Amino acid sequence: MLKELNAAFNSKLIFNVSREWLPPFQLIRIDLSSCKIENGFPQWLRNQRKLHRLKLSNTTISGPLPTWLQTMPIIPFIDLSHNNLSGSLINLPSGDTNIDDDSDFIQPRLYLQNNNFNESIPRSLCKRTDLVNLDLSKNSLTGKIPKCLKNLYKLQFLRLSSNKLRGVLPSFIGNFSWLSSLNLDDNNFSGELPAEIWNLRILAVLDLGDNAFCGKIPEWIGEKVNRLLVFRLHNNNFTGEIPRSLCKNLELQILDVAHNNLTGTIPHCLGELQGMLQNHYHIDFGEGTEEGLIQVMKGTSLEYTKTWYYVNNIDLSSNKLVGEIPVELTALYALTLIDPSIYGGNKDLCGAPLPKICPNHDDPTATTKNKYEAVDGPNKVWFHVDIICGFATGFWGVIIVLVLKKHRKKSDGMTILPSVQLKSLASAN
Repeated sequence: MLKELNAAFNSKLIFNVSREWLPPFQLIRIDLSSCKIENGFPQWLRNQRKLHRLKLSNTTISGPLPTWLQTMPIIPFIDLSHNNLSGSLINLPSGDTNIDDDSDFIQPRLYLQNNNFNESIPRSLCKRTDLVNLDLSKNSLTGKIPKCLKNLYKLQFLRLSSNKLRGVLPSFIGNFSWLSSLNLDDNNFSGELPAEIWNLRILAVLDLGDNAFCGKIPEWIGEKVNRLLVFRLHNNNFTGEIPRSLCKNLELQILDVAHNNLTGTIPHCLGELQGMLQNHYHIDFGEGTEEGLIQVMKGTSLEYTKTWYYVNNIDLSSNKLVGEIPVELTALYALTLIDPSIYGGNKDLCGAPLPKICPNHDDPTATTKNKYEAVDGPNKVWFHVDIICGFATGFWGVIIVLVLKKHRKKSDGMTILPSVQLKSLASAN
């Protein structure tokens, strides 16, 4: 009559079950997380046809998913994360869902992060139209995001970070109107951001760092999408200025646009970001969800999972920003704004906390003076050129005349002293 088996978080408990054993019960819920399972993927699960929840996270299982798993009914909640599973994802359960009155309320989730899965995202995964959370991060998945993934319109959490995925960001991402967290960092995505993303009105986390995205940061970041807590474009190829509309995300607590090709000045309105004053929200994305977030703090790269909502950070380093650091930023007392490293790599930034003094910081006339110097610069150059040319012409003109005179006098049988010496002799007489 057993329906639930929960032995989770007994790290010294080892399941050493014969591969031939067939249990006499039909389980609905299994949780063996952080136990140790020997003999590979549990073979005794093949006759469990009523499963609603399967949690085998961090259980040391390795190897590919067994082929028989593909024929099993869809299991709404699967957590196989933090193992050494490898190979394709094609063998995930894809049969008919077997939900009955014995089930508790379950939000369907699929967690496969931190494994060694490779190949592309299979089209069979597109059948999981019930999914609310999908985490395939930290694997070795390749190829593009399949178009049929648009069927997963109920997604609230999508994390494909740290794979080898490529191509442009598909526009159908904008159809996930319930999406609150989108993590695509550390892949090989490229191209500009599709305008359809502005449909994600409740998006709280947008992490596109460590890719090859390009173009300008769109104005709809703030105009349409204005509930962001995390906005991360770290290490891409974005150009143009930091849009002022970004400041409309008042609850923004992490802004990381470092290592791009951004130009212009730092917007003064960033000083209005209330999320940089204190921590306001603790978003719970659901059971088993890991919100991994990479941040550079004082030159050290750190990953935050369950505690990212305690982090406040602005990183504008390694761009082409110019001008003075806005004094308004000093009001954001939750930051480490006195750390010069967050501005590093922008050689034309100046003012506190950087050692470089802005031109008009101490001398109010310095800017005007520099302005006229910049305008008169070419004129001064040509003035000096004229002087040098005039001097050279005059000097060599005198020498040539003297030489010609000397040559002529010699031809007349006379030797004549230079004029300066004649004057001296005349004075002496």
